Amino acid sequence: LSIIDSNRSAGMDIGFDGYPYSAFCTWLGSAVFDEGFLDKYDFGEEGYGLLQVASGPFAGIRLNKESYYELREKEPRALIVAHVLNEREVDLCISHPACIVVSDGLYLNGQGHPRGAGTFPKLIREYVIEKKMLTLNDAIEKITRMPAQRMGLPGKGSLKVGSDADITIFNLNTIRDKATYQESRIPPEGIEYVVINGQVALKGGELINGRLGKAIRK
Repeated sequence: LSIIDSNRSAGMDIGFDGYPYSAFCTWLGSAVFDEGFLDKYDFGEEGYGLLQVASGPFAGIRLNKESYYELREKEPRALIVAHVLNEREVDLCISHPACIVVSDGLYLNGQGHPRGAGTFPKLIREYVIEKKMLTLNDAIEKITRMPAQRMGLPGKGSLKVGSDADITIFNLNTIRDKATYQESRIPPEGIEYVVINGQVALKGGELINGRLGKAIRK
């Protein structure tokens, strides 16, 4: 963070992203889990138990050395949640003014990391209401204007006249994430309406049109 701050002070256009969870998720066969990865995190062999299977028939179990090697050979596309991040460091990143908050979510046959369903409600509940590390305005900016601006998407991230009518209405008193590492797709509470390009996609917390959203490609 000090390196980022130093370069930003020197005029460099630099930022970064993060999500409010102390575990990451990726394919077991990825380079992240190549030989020596436990030494990288300084966890030793007991660190295999910090790896939780997130997809397939073994979803939910924690690995050991034997099951790690067996699964990596036979199921390299299995999603693994790695409980190796330091919560204090996550807090420092999320609260940094240059941090954009993202979900970075992916699912495999409906299984994965709770960040796919809970990132943004968790940000507001945890960092605005509970930890008070962000103002509501700062949190909203991190998930709307800042990413739209970083990606160069005109019409996104703002409610000003001329912008796309993409609006989320939520109850600040009740908003909270519900997804867990065991059940990663449980919808959040407290989101009353989602409007996409002027059309209602979600009303009263219930999805009424799931075909309005689309990927934005440059």
